[in-house]
Amino acid sequence: MQVYPLADHGYCIYHLSQNVKLSCKNVNRELVATKFMECAKAYTEAEFKKLYAAFIKRYPAAGAYLDRTVGQNKWVRCYFLGARYNIDTTNTVESINGVFRYVRAYALLPMIDAMVTKLSEWFNKYRKISLETPRTQKLIPFVENLMHIRCVEATLLPVTELNSYFLEYNVTVVGGSSYVVDLVEKTCSCKLFDIDKYPCVHAIAAALEAGKKNRNSDPIA
Repeated sequence: MQVYPLADHGYCIYHLSQNVKLSCKNVNRELVATKFMECAKAYTEAEFKKLYAAFIKRYPAAGAYLDRTVGQNKWVRCYFLGARYNIDTTNTVESINGVFRYVRAYALLPMIDAMVTKLSEWFNKYRKISLETPRTQKLIPFVENLMHIRCVEATLLPVTELNSYFLEYNVTVVGGSSYVVDLVEKTCSCKLFDIDKYPCVHAIAAALEAGKKNRNSDPIA
């Protein structure tokens, strides 16, 4: 925290789930870990409270362990203080450790040289790829594929304009639930837009509605 004063500390929910499941006895521990992960990934406070209440009722020992050892803002997605996006595990770190598995055995300076060389190689490789990528392709493949799916779903959702000046819209989904989207602030009451930092299906539906009135605008660019 002293090296990166603006960073917020959070726990890898996979490794934490392994500790949580060991706190329980005479139960299916893998199921405990799965249910814990579901709680941790909740986007809204209401969703988390509902899931966590059921979790601690079913696994009181796990609830006691969590309450005793770790604050909820360290592992619950909707309570995290910083910008965690959709990164909940240390998979990236584990991958880097794997790449430098043997390099870490070197003396300090050779180790740093080897790491710098590998990072430079990666930056050079992906810089070339980015320069060859069409300017119209603004998203990484994972997000672009997700947006294609959400765009199809968004065309089916009823949208009501709440405030044309601030670009606020109400989006209704199957089942009757409604979500409020603010395209100026780039937020949605489902919290996916707020946390992941790319549009949820409700935000896309709202943007499509806004685009009908101004074809030259790009509300969520």
